[in-house]
Amino acid sequence: MTKSKIPDQPMQPNPRTPSQAARARLLATRTRAAVSAEAKRSTAEVQSLLRRGLLAERAGDQAEARHWFWAVLDTDPDNITALLWLAWLAPNRQESLVLLTRVLELDPENERARAGVRWARRHLSTNQPNLAEHVPVAPSTSEDVFEADWLSGEAPSIPAVTPPPTTGSEPLHDTSPLPKARKSARDGAAARRKQRLIVRLGLLLAIGVCLLGIGLVLIAQYSPAAVLAWVLPTPTATPTPTSTLLPPTATATLAPTPTPIPTATATHTPVPTIAASPILTPTLLPATATPIPSPVSPPVAGDEKWIDVDLTHQQVTAYEGSTPVYQATVSTGLPNTPTVIGQFRIYWKLSATLMVGPGYYLPDVPYTMYFYRGYSLHGTYWHSNFGQPMSHGCVNLRTEDAEWLFNWADPPLPPGANQVQSTDSNPGTLVVIHK
Repeated sequence: MTKSKIPDQPMQPNPRTPSQAARARLLATRTRAAVSAEAKRSTAEVQSLLRRGLLAERAGDQAEARHWFWAVLDTDPDNITALLWLAWLAPNRQESLVLLTRVLELDPENERARAGVRWARRHLSTNQPNLAEHVPVAPSTSEDVFEADWLSGEAPSIPAVTPPPTTGSEPLHDTSPLPKARKSARDGAAARRKQRLIVRLGLLLAIGVCLLGIGLVLIAQYSPAAVLAWVLPTPTATPTPTSTLLPPTATATLAPTPTPIPTATATHTPVPTIAASPILTPTLLPATATPIPSPVSPPVAGDEKWIDVDLTHQQVTAYEGSTPVYQATVSTGLPNTPTVIGQFRIYWKLSATLMVGPGYYLPDVPYTMYFYRGYSLHGTYWHSNFGQPMSHGCVNLRTEDAEWLFNWADPPLPPGANQVQSTDSNPGTLVVIHK
């Protein structure tokens, strides 16, 4: 039996089987989706670790804060924020220099890292043991502004600076992983947690023992009713404020006194004229200066400009010689971050600048005038509670008051410029801060 030959026919593609191009496109889509999901998870984890580190730093637990920032680097080794915080919290300047150098490798234009490297090198050369033992001195360059950010609670800002050119004697490449520092940070965080727990338990125990002892002593000497009456006294003294109505009767004694005076007008005429002259002198002062009398001896010669900051009354007064020309209500430093006291001169004026520190990030702070390290007079847009201490050490003014002082104080801002620094030939205005 002969077999019939079936003619060759091209095989038709199965419509249910995807082509190679479609299969590759589907695989690429799934890969991108997986990478995107992993990136989102990694970003969320990094943000969570950064938040924990910031909370620990605000609570004053630097060892625990370092632990969380090192954990950020375990997930994202090139995280500049974590590197900068670790440099700020470093136990010694050598470790700080290594971390800042790593930041410069990732971001060569990072101005904070540049300023920090210069600061760390300068103080490494002085052989100072640690950051806390550094004694502040009057600044002469803009680098001291960054130094204040590392040495004080306020240190209001890290203003932009132009770094000097480096030389061959200043190596910038040391990127060791610092395993000992990472381990010491973790061990330190655990030790601090245990120490805090022990201190709290001991404090509660001591308070309980004291209260128990006081109660036993009172019960032994007095009856329980007497102890209760002593702890909860009755308000029997409420009628006493009625005696405050008696003093106004003394005002009537002043009326009869002028009647005998005209009988001796010829002999006593010089006396009234002398008494009247001091009464007219307060009218020479503006109404806004009444809370603070003008100083008898101003700390400047002639009509030189100077600024008086009264921490007690929360007032700033601009003087030309002994004449007050402007006054404003301000907010100075809180008790934990007080404003410095003394006499300083404005050394840097910026029309707007970024201020960053522990617990705050304030862009475009207007009309800033630095007078000592990172302390400045500047405008304020984040609160309006003037007359009460509110700041980390700076002198907060209303924006319109800060603008007036900025345009009035020396050194003057050149036309078209947004910042100026004082020089020997163009000094800044004197700032006197007192209680």
